[in-house]
Amino acid sequence: MKKPITLNYQIGNERDFLKKCIKNNRNVTIKRTNYSLKVETDRRNYYFSNSKSSGIRAFIAYNKIVKDIKASGLETPELTSRDVKYWWFKDAGKYPENFFSVDINSAYPTALFNTGAITEETYNFLCTKIPKIDRLRCVGMLATQKGIYHYEHGVLKEFEADSSQYSGWFFMCCLIVGEIMDLCRKRYSDSVVHYWVDGIAMKENHED
Repeated sequence: MKKPITLNYQIGNERDFLKKCIKNNRNVTIKRTNYSLKVETDRRNYYFSNSKSSGIRAFIAYNKIVKDIKASGLETPELTSRDVKYWWFKDAGKYPENFFSVDINSAYPTALFNTGAITEETYNFLCTKIPKIDRLRCVGMLATQKGIYHYEHGVLKEFEADSSQYSGWFFMCCLIVGEIMDLCRKRYSDSVVHYWVDGIAMKENHED
């Protein structure tokens, strides 16, 4: 049997397409992740992503991370999103008129490297060989959750949730970075107004 051709599209115009595809095909399988959408039919496959070239770079980087994790022999941390403190507001209702914000460079790759999950070669690749958006995506892929929907004659027959076996590494990165942000908040308690993952907003500059 001939393998269906895959057509590539950009995410943003898929809603109406999905309705029409489900209605007009006998069997449809939809696979949705944080970054992409794949639609499989008997005749054609359709792949939606933010950017095809960017997605390829992020996937290459992700494979490097996974290869290193496997080679390290380290066990995946038993962490979930519930263990992570992603943000803090001093006063969510108002911001000072003047403030500045900074973020930690390559926060997630650094956390992976410092714990021994990835090699120095992979760390340097993540920090210097791909754009920031792909660096964020490839680490985020560690916690990718895939929703799989099976339709027959326009009716949803089955749903599966497929979670990544490496999600604990992603949440470990978030936990480490969150702890650093919280230390900054405590050290500069009079100045820090907000932090979100690896970014922090402050009212004034400090020399120390």
